[in-house]
Amino acid sequence: MASEEDQKAIHRVLVVLKAKGVIAEETVLKSMKTDWWLDFGADRITPVIYYNERYSSLEESLLRFALSHEQYHLMNTKNWVRLSAAYAACSVAAFLSMVEFLDILGLALIPVVLVLLWFVLLRMFGTALRTDETKADLHAARTLIEKFETDKPSVVAMSLFKTLRETPRNRTALTYRVRRFFYTGLHPTDEERVRAIKSLEESTVR
Repeated sequence: MASEEDQKAIHRVLVVLKAKGVIAEETVLKSMKTDWWLDFGADRITPVIYYNERYSSLEESLLRFALSHEQYHLMNTKNWVRLSAAYAACSVAAFLSMVEFLDILGLALIPVVLVLLWFVLLRMFGTALRTDETKADLHAARTLIEKFETDKPSVVAMSLFKTLRETPRNRTALTYRVRRFFYTGLHPTDEERVRAIKSLEESTVR
């Protein structure tokens, strides 16, 4: 459990990012317990950035990168809206096609169909979602360069990714296995992400 002082660290970073116009004034932070299945996350409906409380005391540059990354997702929800709309439409179509078979067996099949639909649609939108992640990384990198005069945001990103990857996890937990099943491959690899940021650094050299 993070201490009260640690909890304040991420909020101090948020205040600075808001003052610099990086994060919208209405954006709020919400802490999640250490067994939460994500590290950081953005709500696609309300202006909320979630963070695992174990990371509330990270070094400030790492928190700047992470929060700026999530703010990009709050501002750019187009692909997730399209994914959600496609899922809703396919779910209704699947339900209507099965309605005449809605006996006990049919009812039992509906959750299975809905889960498979989500899995298939995630793969169909995989390229767009990976592109969004790269754009969010580049947004965060530009924030560090332009607002904090950071010469090498790739080093910050590398340190953040390494910290997140080395965090001990309960790999037998159901939530971890579900996350791996559905979302593996929907982010670029750490190496690809750092490489994209390095390209940005080279393009901004004066």
